Amino acid sequence: ACAQGCGVTYCDERCASEHFSSGGHRIACVGPLESYSHPVAALKLACAKDDDGDGLLALLTETVARCVARAEEDAAEEDGREPAGEGGGGFLRRAGAHWFVRGPSSLPAARLESYATLVSDALDAAARDGTCAEDAKRAVLGGDATRAVSELVGLLSRNQLSVVVATNKPAAAAAAPPAAAPS
Repeated sequence: ACAQGCGVTYCDERCASEHFSSGGHRIACVGPLESYSHPVAALKLACAKDDDGDGLLALLTETVARCVARAEEDAAEEDGREPAGEGGGGFLRRAGAHWFVRGPSSLPAARLESYATLVSDALDAAARDGTCAEDAKRAVLGGDATRAVSELVGLLSRNQLSVVVATNKPAAAAAAPPAAAPS
């Protein structure tokens, strides 16, 4: 489980440590937050609520957190040189995923703007709290958060990436018909 107390579970301590240090969990973890009104908590609650029922906001959140963590690593490797603020598609092109980026998403503008606001507010708060670097946030979102989110959503939806919820029930038990009531 997450050492910060947010409730995320991992297969082992190594996976938890890796996801926290370079996988983006440090940026999106709600464990150390004191209030649900914090923008990171608001984003995570919106992910859990999932009004659209497709898990896209949760996947977008994880993708952005991982991209920010990667941008921080890249900046550290380049001796502190700030990454260019070119937004989601530009960052992905530099990260080697350029063949997946085919322009903006076809989702309704209101949904993209809502996602962009949630993600941008959460990253602003994370930068203020010191859990993400401001220059890494700029590298991922650039100057237009809606465009960057649109490009990332396009990447995720065009490649049919989705969130899968696992269960601990064995498949046979889940498929078995209910037992008859005793007579």
